[in-house]
Amino acid sequence: MDETLDRNESTTSTTTSTSSTVTKTFCRDKFQLVSTNISCRDRIVERFTVTSGDFNNDKRIDLVYSCKSGRNEKMVVSLNNGNGTFSDSMTFVLPRYHWVKYIYIADVNNDNRSDILLITQITGMQVKLMVLLGNGNGTFQNSTMLSFGGIGKMITAHIADLNNDNRFDVFLAEKFSEKIMLTTVLGCGDGTFQTQPVISSMVFRSDIAEMMLLDVNKDTVLDIVVRYVSFKNIHIMFGQNNGSFSPEVSLMKNELISGPLSVIDSNNDGYLDIVLYSIESLHIHVFFGSANGTFEMQTPFFTNFASSNKYLITGGFNSNNQSDIVVVYSGEDVECIVYNYINGSFQGNERNIIKSLGIIHKIVVCDINNDSHLDIVVYSHPTYTIDILFGDGNNRFSAQMIYSNEDYLDWFDVLDLNNDNHGDIVTINRPTMLINVLLYKRECSIY
Repeated sequence: MDETLDRNESTTSTTTSTSSTVTKTFCRDKFQLVSTNISCRDRIVERFTVTSGDFNNDKRIDLVYSCKSGRNEKMVVSLNNGNGTFSDSMTFVLPRYHWVKYIYIADVNNDNRSDILLITQITGMQVKLMVLLGNGNGTFQNSTMLSFGGIGKMITAHIADLNNDNRFDVFLAEKFSEKIMLTTVLGCGDGTFQTQPVISSMVFRSDIAEMMLLDVNKDTVLDIVVRYVSFKNIHIMFGQNNGSFSPEVSLMKNELISGPLSVIDSNNDGYLDIVLYSIESLHIHVFFGSANGTFEMQTPFFTNFASSNKYLITGGFNSNNQSDIVVVYSGEDVECIVYNYINGSFQGNERNIIKSLGIIHKIVVCDINNDSHLDIVVYSHPTYTIDILFGDGNNRFSAQMIYSNEDYLDWFDVLDLNNDNHGDIVTINRPTMLINVLLYKRECSIY
């Protein structure tokens, strides 16, 4: 399948101080749709797990995906041909009942080749780590299978260097009845991992909505930031440089239920700050980080966004070389507003109101058209559309619908597949069993 998509959607915007709308003209960008059959067409697929990497050292982004079907799961490595199509280089059938939860790409044996790490779990049994070492040509050899952790409910798993030895380690968080167990398996640097895990734990207070691994106190050791579904606080656990973590530290004195959370340096002081949205007060709260690992709460600011379908995103949406805070939410229409940190406080800009895109399901922030301005790519359902909010570098956006489908997308991302420094949109869905690529054509007309 090969066709050119050329679609135009009108955009309106309104200031926060008035109810007037201003219709804008904008550039209509073209994308070429190219499709590749998925190599699981012989079975009914219940779930895809997908990630990307360069598996044959040709500086192109390839895909690896697993297809779950009943008691079986198969992994497929699909190499990028450079024109939006893919060719399979390897399939790997997992042992029965080994269902993939996460696929990570890392060089775990320091040979400058991408390796694949599969984290699988069978209900009521330990988590298993399967390491497939890359040969540098799109094929892999089965190297390691390691059981670790308990038999709790998996919350999340990550691949990162947790003890500063320049080797990749595996981090696992599991929920038990009264606690959350954190397990770190340290890497040896040769594709194997230590059999004795490092264990930490935290009290179970509520289901966890987000758990991030990042260095919040600038000591070069990764820490944990936890947001809960219903517990009214944020907790931080500081990394101890050996794979373990300190007891939890509460972020807030006056507790509140938080919604979306982000961690950025919003005031350009070199320290990460924690930004969260309160679903109770409809305020955004910013906690400035410091050299000693503490956080200072700033004056919260009101958003007036009551919708439950909202996203908190961050990035540089103007030309001041500073991170901004953006709230995107969908109600009758989709609205977004950019908050800039200016002269010691956050200031909201003109509200962008865009024709309803449906319920937002996923957002990707990137510079898709290579104009040095960040854009927002939105996938929505039940409209099953992909829309791009093209940033103008001045806190405003123009909307264009790029793709519409009758079926739900299992996965989508923005990747540069043909090395032209422009983002291409990649999707996978079960009803069609296709990898669809929307290649950015670098063709644009002003309307």
